[in-house]
Amino acid sequence: LTKNVEFKAGKIETVNFNYNAAPTPGTTAVLGPDWNKVFGTSYSGQFNTKANAVSLSGTVNDVTINVKNGTSTSGFVSSVDFRAYKGYTIVLSVPAGKSITKINTTKGGKTFSSGIKADSGTAEIKNNSFSWTGSSQSVTLTISGTVSFNTISVTYE
Repeated sequence: LTKNVEFKAGKIETVNFNYNAAPTPGTTAVLGPDWNKVFGTSYSGQFNTKANAVSLSGTVNDVTINVKNGTSTSGFVSSVDFRAYKGYTIVLSVPAGKSITKINTTKGGKTFSSGIKADSGTAEIKNNSFSWTGSSQSVTLTISGTVSFNTISVTYE
């Protein structure tokens, strides 16, 4: 209300008010399916034998993905498929003041039924896809097997 309004019995009063619409429930950024565009690379398949030094990063709609490979000598990124092998870490993050609430993936060119752990929230692998729910500015995924993604969708508020 813009000012105090006094209501009296038997009299009609006009009331003017301002309101704010509900905030947008969430924004989803889809990383992939063009992984070369996300990472700004020109890879077309298997990394070379020095892949254990690889570090990839990119940003889509305020969501940053940082990939580091500490132990594997394999890796794969193309326009439609991103594969992470044992020893990789994938860090998804959003700007300060925002929180990731959901992560979902779609299967890439290789099937998987395990191999991903998250540092927070609730993670699940089902039907060759990974899903995560929680609330965090940053989520670190540690890879212990071979996983393959066509897309990674990150919802944040």
